[in-house]
Amino acid sequence: TRTQITFSYRIYNQNNHLINEGLTTLVFVNRSTMKPRRAPDWFSETIEKGIED
Repeated sequence: TRTQITFSYRIYNQNNHLINEGLTTLVFVNRSTMKPRRAPDWFSETIEKGIED
């Protein structure tokens, strides 16, 4: 069960030189208990669709 997802990205300038790198980690938790939970289906479906496109 996936309770988090990490996006990594790189930004290049017009000369194709790397100027920045970053990571964003999203963690999914139950609002009431603050325990890890599975990513909502709508989120997973949206991410999967974006990867396929």
